[in-house]
Amino acid sequence: MERLDAIVDVASTESGSEIVTATCERCEQPFEYEQHYVRYLGETRPVPVATLCPACREAELNAQVLEEKRRRFDRAMARYRDGHLGSRLAGASFAAFLEGPHNAAALEMAQRWLGQAPRPNLLIVGPVGSGKSYLAACIHNALLAGQQPVHWLNAGSLVTRIRRGFTDPEATARANRWLENAETAPVLVLDDLGKVHPGKDVSWVEETFYGIAEARYRDELPTVVTTEWKSGALAERVGASVVSRLAHGAWAVGIDRPPTPYRRTAEAPR
Repeated sequence: MERLDAIVDVASTESGSEIVTATCERCEQPFEYEQHYVRYLGETRPVPVATLCPACREAELNAQVLEEKRRRFDRAMARYRDGHLGSRLAGASFAAFLEGPHNAAALEMAQRWLGQAPRPNLLIVGPVGSGKSYLAACIHNALLAGQQPVHWLNAGSLVTRIRRGFTDPEATARANRWLENAETAPVLVLDDLGKVHPGKDVSWVEETFYGIAEARYRDELPTVVTTEWKSGALAERVGASVVSRLAHGAWAVGIDRPPTPYRRTAEAPR
């Protein structure tokens, strides 16, 4: 095998390259490019090039970048999808959001929050039935549509799973996965924080949410929180340290109950 250093320097500019016309193998349009030549073992040989026009070459590079982004997103979401958004909220979208005077400010802030870099925490506060979770799901699903990893965690489900884990090892394993994901996800949606009252023994509940809030505060990871409790009442349920960390630098917005309840009974078919 001949050594690579046997290749002689490129000839003079005049003889070492020339402008040639080729047909793009993708769009089949003619284009010009500079063909270079080298002297190798006494022969003048063209330097191989991809026969793509500049526009198709740029499109191919962009497609490669997008494919790599998609692969990274899929790897991340293989983990973070464990949060179980549920089928009812899986289809939530800003396009289907029912805007009214009671939620217009919250909707505007949520959409503006998505465009921030870096993003602060976002606290959405409102009574039962005001549509807090739906708005948070709109944010969650918009992030997914943009291939941005996000983890959904219902605070009440987490507490229930931990309590169940006192006698069920499988429940403990899932709760531990949720906790780890909640601490590390690029974006966390923490739904219904403070919903389940901790009862007399509040220490482990505070410790649980403190671990999440502290990890995310330390690493400056944004959290979207929905709750029906204002800061003082929320602190009694999950701890003042948790509320302090979530509120630091956060955007906060209230959302009111709609004139017509979102959840209501329906007449049975006759």
